[in-house]
Amino acid sequence: MIENRKVRMSVVLWPTLRGSNDPPAVTMFKRVGFDVLRDGRGPSISSFDLQLQRLADETTDCILASGAMFRQDMAGGFSLSAVLPRQSGGISLVAALGALHSTPANPLGLEPGATLAIPSLGQESQLLALRPDLEIVKPDCPLSALRAHTLGAIVVPTHEINSHGPESLQGLEAVELGLEIMLPPPGEGTTIVVTRTGDPLGDRLKSLDDTGTRRCLTAEISLADALGRPADLACLATEEADGAIRLQATLAGDAPDPRSALARVGVVAATPEAAAELCRFALEECLTGQRRGLRGSKGEGEG
Repeated sequence: MIENRKVRMSVVLWPTLRGSNDPPAVTMFKRVGFDVLRDGRGPSISSFDLQLQRLADETTDCILASGAMFRQDMAGGFSLSAVLPRQSGGISLVAALGALHSTPANPLGLEPGATLAIPSLGQESQLLALRPDLEIVKPDCPLSALRAHTLGAIVVPTHEINSHGPESLQGLEAVELGLEIMLPPPGEGTTIVVTRTGDPLGDRLKSLDDTGTRRCLTAEISLADALGRPADLACLATEEADGAIRLQATLAGDAPDPRSALARVGVVAATPEAAAELCRFALEECLTGQRRGLRGSKGEGEG
């Protein structure tokens, strides 16, 4: 049990589904003896850089943030004290109850020309590569549009659905997409805890650190950093029984229609850094081969 104390916590989770329940990470803090004081201004108006400044100014004790915000070169004065166990790296499709009719030929179960709201370019590229007939829209309130039947479906991280419970899906249904259909953005489903370097709080929080999740997050973020953090990157790392890291990734190319040049690779390596480097090389080789094929097709057409 961690020594009981009040902790001023900034939560930067950017949830897609809003609800009254605490994120699982906050619940975990409470269970180990912390009295959590949430940042009353809310996560949606605060950038990670602003939260770091508030941490430096000692107006907050720690930051609870999405793993996607993790930086290998975090500024001096801050420490990654814990990477909490991954809740879920999966992605779910949410639609009106009874609207999805999956078949082997149509695994998404969506009608031709259906409209979708998708939070990231990487997810959009993957879905449109599978179903180019779908129309991507960006409504102000996806859930309201879904319930008003002006939107066909939304793509939501599975862990957010789990966090807010079944009440958030009243009148709706959610189907988790297989990894062969949809890989998540780097860091999806992971939560990091950042404290000031040298703060005794950081040492006490180390008991919450999940080594396996930390290694997987390191692989995903290392790959994102090596590629320059492209918006259309999607990847998921898992730890094998022997401690090796399996990293799957997909990246859109630069053909006239990037979705027609979607590269997807998978590698296994002993360390997160090696997995990231192998995956980067495989993605670039795959896209280079596609570009050569595209140039060859153009040449044949011109001849």
